[in-house]
Amino acid sequence: MKRCTGIFASTLALASLVLASSASAGQGNSIVDSKGVDEGIVVLGGSTYNVSDGTAIEDSAGNAIPLADVPTIAQGANEDAAAVYYESSDGDVATPVLHLLRLTGAVPQ
Repeated sequence: MKRCTGIFASTLALASLVLASSASAGQGNSIVDSKGVDEGIVVLGGSTYNVSDGTAIEDSAGNAIPLADVPTIAQGANEDAAAVYYESSDGDVATPVLHLLRLTGAVPQ
């Protein structure tokens, strides 16, 4: 009985650690649905992210561009033009902060 309890406790601790680490940071590929330049927000795949002065926004070649130059579906861009790779943190808050937003030029297959 003690062995089963120990295994259960270890499994529970590991599951908690995995959930905590996945909630604190995010990264991946998405599509820019819309943006609010004045508000400093970007909507990626239906999720809203804050854009700060520290957010690196880049074209597909890695050159810095302003948020205003990021194409969005709401502005009529196609999915390839609005495809991005992003990195964010503070995923456990209502609106996470983007640290990197890079246009990729194509939706990953």
